[in-house]
Amino acid sequence: MEFRKAYLAAFLAAAVVAGCSTTPSSKTKVYETPAVATPRAPTEAPAALSAARNQLAGMDADERITSTLSWASTYLGEKRAADASQLLADLSPGQLSSEQRFTWLLLSGRAQLGQQQADKTLSLLQQYQDEILQYPAEHQAQLDLLRADALAMQGKLLDSLQQRVAAHPLLSEDDQGYNHNMIWQLLMQLPNTDLADAIDGSSGDLRGWLTLAQLYRDPIADLDAQVTRLNQWSAQWRTHPAIDDVPQMLDALEKAASQRPSQVAILLPTTGPLQTAGKALQEGIMTAFYQQQKNGQPPTLRFYDSGGDDVLAV
Repeated sequence: MEFRKAYLAAFLAAAVVAGCSTTPSSKTKVYETPAVATPRAPTEAPAALSAARNQLAGMDADERITSTLSWASTYLGEKRAADASQLLADLSPGQLSSEQRFTWLLLSGRAQLGQQQADKTLSLLQQYQDEILQYPAEHQAQLDLLRADALAMQGKLLDSLQQRVAAHPLLSEDDQGYNHNMIWQLLMQLPNTDLADAIDGSSGDLRGWLTLAQLYRDPIADLDAQVTRLNQWSAQWRTHPAIDDVPQMLDALEKAASQRPSQVAILLPTTGPLQTAGKALQEGIMTAFYQQQKNGQPPTLRFYDSGGDDVLAV
């Protein structure tokens, strides 16, 4: 759980940076699929990779496989993706059981993503695609999320979204919450033109997500208009997965509308060396104020000159 949260936090930070540009970066550091349960090794993972390999060399086959998978998972949790990759490369996939090979695939793909090697992750999944199709549905869904992570890292945001939305019903409740967060962050990175084009060519839950994102990102809608449209969206998409797990940004939007102040004090330098900038800001605020008067009741604005020597007193 903590491993997943750490990578989710890293994704959120990357999404903020990416949001400053209309073109997603192919080097954006994301995306980690939910942690997979791995067999617990008899001993803790050695701190040094060389020590781990020496210990593994002296184990019998079953213990070596179990320890390799467990220790690789530990190294991933410590953000030592390269060390995890080297351990996993020492295993022969043909000697693993189906369950072990699923764990090996998931950990190997995650280790490659940790090294910004999305192409290798996609190639690995393609290589074992026939076998993956024989896995239980929940295993397939986790590997679909891994593929979605790799696609997003390549900047193929819409392809990544399609993978996540399709896999969502097969995930556990905890993993669904994680997946919703990732879907929303990808939607926030998708360029506006791509978002509009994608709506025209989509259907089902994906179309619902895309229209919800477009509603939130409307650059000209005021707060009341956005909340009204959000309510209309909810009425139209009553069975959409986002209904019961509203993105935090939309939840904050509704709270802002219901908890807005009746009065606002505005401190601006309308005298002194910064008065030109202060008056320009004041004019901009008043323009928005008069616009809001056409649509509803704006708060009372009270302006105070902060151009003097003692702004704290003001």
